Amino acid sequence: MRFCRKVAGSRGNPAILLHQLSLVLLRSVWIADCIVLRLKDMNARAKHRRSLVILGPKERARGLERRALRSARRGDVRKAIVLLRQAANLSDDARAWVWLGHVLRQDGRIPDALEALRRALWLHRRRGSLGRARTVAQLILALDPSCPFAAQAADDLAAA
Repeated sequence: MRFCRKVAGSRGNPAILLHQLSLVLLRSVWIADCIVLRLKDMNARAKHRRSLVILGPKERARGLERRALRSARRGDVRKAIVLLRQAANLSDDARAWVWLGHVLRQDGRIPDALEALRRALWLHRRRGSLGRARTVAQLILALDPSCPFAAQAADDLAAA
């Protein structure tokens, strides 16, 4: 009871003391939660900054591809297109261009899809991946049968 009288504003009432103590505990828990969340946020930001510095263009492109494909699966095709464009321009990888062409085709942008697939075809042929180049040429022909460079590429690759 003596302790109750000493706490400011309790007036010797244990119920008021209990209420004040619960408020203090709630505030301290809330402050602790805020501190933990702030530290987690700072840690995430630091990891993101480190990843941007440490990773090379190919690794960053792979990360962008993963994010884009996740967005496409969720139905956010426009975000996937933006991310795949960044990935394709960052690393000259035919795989990113093929994915970009696929997602653009799903969105109904056939001319842009043909351009991306044409770039993928060129990269596959340059690297000597004739089987993959043949597959991309067939994809282009399926999109646009009147496409002259794909028909010629498919004929060249079939002969090889």
